[in-house]
Amino acid sequence: MGKHQLGRDLSDKDIEGIVDFLGALKGEIPMDYIKKPVLPKSGPNTPKASKD
Repeated sequence: MGKHQLGRDLSDKDIEGIVDFLGALKGEIPMDYIKKPVLPKSGPNTPKASKD
């Protein structure tokens, strides 16, 4: 992540800090937040998916 998104190498101390931070996160994500969205029906003005 550091190399590709920030353009720099992370030190072992940086990585340890990130791992500690992520390990400290607790809690639950509400199901409404992660449920599959209901999208509107396509109409005549709906853009077509690109083939790229």
